[in-house]
Amino acid sequence: MYGGTSNGPTRRACGANLFSGRFKTPPSSAMIVLLVVALAMPALGNTTLYLRDTPGVLNTTPPTGDTAYGVGLAYGSTCDLSYTLSGDIDGGYYSYFIWTYAYPPRSYDVQIIHRTSGGAETVLAEWLNKTTPTNGYWYPATGSLSTGVNPSAQAGDFIILRLRGNGSTASEFRWGSTGFVSTISIPSPGVAPVVNDIADDSAHEGSSYTGPLPSLSAGTQPISWQLVDGPPSMTIDPSSGQVSWPSPTTVDSPHLITIRATNGTGSDDEDWLLTVNPAVGSLHVTIGPQEAVDAGAQWRRVGTAGWFDSDETENGIPSGSHTVEFKSVSGWNAPANVPVTINSGETTTLSGSAATYTPPPGSLQVVLGPPEAIAGGAMWRLAETGSPWRDSGYTETDLSPTTYTVRFKEALTPAPGWCIPPNRNIVVNPAQATQIDQTYVGRVRVTIDPPAAVSDGAQWRVMGVGPWRDSGESESGFDVGTTCTIRFKDLATPAPGWTTPARQTVTNDQPTDLAATYQGRISMTLLPAGAVSAGAQWCVLGVGPWRNSGENESGLDVGTTYAIQFRDAGDWVTPAQQDVPVDGPTTGTATYGAPPTFVDANVWMLY
Repeated sequence: MYGGTSNGPTRRACGANLFSGRFKTPPSSAMIVLLVVALAMPALGNTTLYLRDTPGVLNTTPPTGDTAYGVGLAYGSTCDLSYTLSGDIDGGYYSYFIWTYAYPPRSYDVQIIHRTSGGAETVLAEWLNKTTPTNGYWYPATGSLSTGVNPSAQAGDFIILRLRGNGSTASEFRWGSTGFVSTISIPSPGVAPVVNDIADDSAHEGSSYTGPLPSLSAGTQPISWQLVDGPPSMTIDPSSGQVSWPSPTTVDSPHLITIRATNGTGSDDEDWLLTVNPAVGSLHVTIGPQEAVDAGAQWRRVGTAGWFDSDETENGIPSGSHTVEFKSVSGWNAPANVPVTINSGETTTLSGSAATYTPPPGSLQVVLGPPEAIAGGAMWRLAETGSPWRDSGYTETDLSPTTYTVRFKEALTPAPGWCIPPNRNIVVNPAQATQIDQTYVGRVRVTIDPPAAVSDGAQWRVMGVGPWRDSGESESGFDVGTTCTIRFKDLATPAPGWTTPARQTVTNDQPTDLAATYQGRISMTLLPAGAVSAGAQWCVLGVGPWRNSGENESGLDVGTTYAIQFRDAGDWVTPAQQDVPVDGPTTGTATYGAPPTFVDANVWMLY
């Protein structure tokens, strides 16, 4: 509001004149705002605004040493002098306007207006058709205008002094005045506080106490709170009225607590009794497993007589450190003693592994076979314990009764080839020795030759056991000493011609490797048809019988070259012997020459 800030007086034009201002030091926020508007003598000039430092004082005399000049108001013209309300407008305000004038006869209107920050105006007081004296000379005189209480004002609203020329002629006239506008804040009447009832309360010795948050049924803010009566070291929050006590004691319990709420109008006290109970707590223990509970497992605090069952609670235990012990039960190992801390007003619980009985340990022995697998490195161990690999016949002792996973090691000699047995889940019973046997089994692996036959789909299988397998694959799971038959797949692609290996019988006493060889064939086509009709044939020299055109000679070793011989067919010229290399199903062609032509001698003699 001061020094030209956004809260300062708003200067508005009166006719052709502008208002400018000069401000003294503003009052504190606790002071009542007093704004002075000074209008002076007839000479043209500016209106000077004065801020009064004394709240509530109506001064009808302009400040000495300051010269203010009047303003000219033409007929029908209006001049607004305004300022902004600031500070706490709690109960409303009074507004006063006092002026002095001196000018030839003229009439004018005076209004005091309340304008909200949104622009709505309300006329608070007005004097219409105010007339100057008629003596025709400068005639100083004093008038005043005031309003009653305006409770709707808010900080940021405007108070406006509006002057309007209302002369009987349109000629311009001047008037001089010294005006004072005073706004006096009226506080709302306060209401003394009334504190609602607070019920008696309790606390536990040694545990910090925070009191209830008090409430009011009446009372004008701000409210301050005091602790009127209470035990030593108890404090109160002066803004909320909530009390705190870091370490309650049973000495002098119950304690009377009195608090007081105070505002500018009055005060009110409220009290209640606080009972401090001895520092005791409770203990609840859950024993496991249920089998141990059924066998008679119980618990108690060391130094006490009575035993408690699982899931029972002992109450009234002095706060502090205690030790829980467990009763001996036949066939079970009791848990070790457990330290516990009992807190005042709380229940401590004990459960889980610390309160769990365990059964006596058992043992496990694993015997492996056959000897060939053991010689090849077959061993075993327990997955859960992280034990090292154990030899056949080793016994693991002091095992907690539960289910264990037995793993088996690969046997590498001779081969690799022994099938690793699958993991086995074994139950170890309390106080019992458990033994299991595990036999390693062998495998059969077959390699097929030649590669051309493999490319044409050559495969093998164990009859009655596995699927067709490729060359180099294995069929596992054969017990040592068992016999199996290996069969080989007949090839029909790209044409019949590969000779399928004979079946093989294998007795498994260890990992077994086999080899099988597919053999090729030769097929010869003889030409022409006349030679074939005359008895043309072919054969593999030193191997097979005479074959007709298109027949096969099978069982030939791949990679070997065979000599093909042709049989005489009447007068047809027999082809020369051919050397044919066999790389699988092999085909060839041989053509007989035409028989020679003979001329009848008797025909020649006719000529």
